[in-house]
Amino acid sequence: MKKLSVVMLALVLAFVFVACGDNGNTNESKSKETKSEEKKVEKDFKGDYEDMGNGTIMLSTPSGTSEDGNVPFLFVEKDDQLIQIGLDTSDFDGSKLSYVYVDGMEKDKDQFGDAQSTIDLEKNDLKVGKHKVEVVQYDTDKPDGNVVTYKVAQYEIKEK
Repeated sequence: MKKLSVVMLALVLAFVFVACGDNGNTNESKSKETKSEEKKVEKDFKGDYEDMGNGTIMLSTPSGTSEDGNVPFLFVEKDDQLIQIGLDTSDFDGSKLSYVYVDGMEKDKDQFGDAQSTIDLEKNDLKVGKHKVEVVQYDTDKPDGNVVTYKVAQYEIKEK
């Protein structure tokens, strides 16, 4: 009877160790799948445009503004989830809907003329480095239309 108990205990322990070994591989493959999925994310706005249309944009952070081509910056910590920066627009065509993109991903759409608003930065928007903010207006007020206004500015994220 004791020998049977010892054999059963050994089988159970062997099963547990084998199962633990498989979980490590599963986590690694899930991690690789997640990384490859992140790389496959399609951008909402693609294109190589130069400044066009009426109006100007200006980003503002505690370090300053993007006026005259400056690149304002923010200090962030790894735990930061959401930070806002200012977006000022002037002389925009108020009859058109404006789309705001950060690194090609749509963040907001609104009716701008002379306006002050904010952009919510989260996740990839808070990674260390320079980021591009584009404000775009389309002739049809939809992203499938032709671009009639294109304005761009940058901000930078630095680690605290």
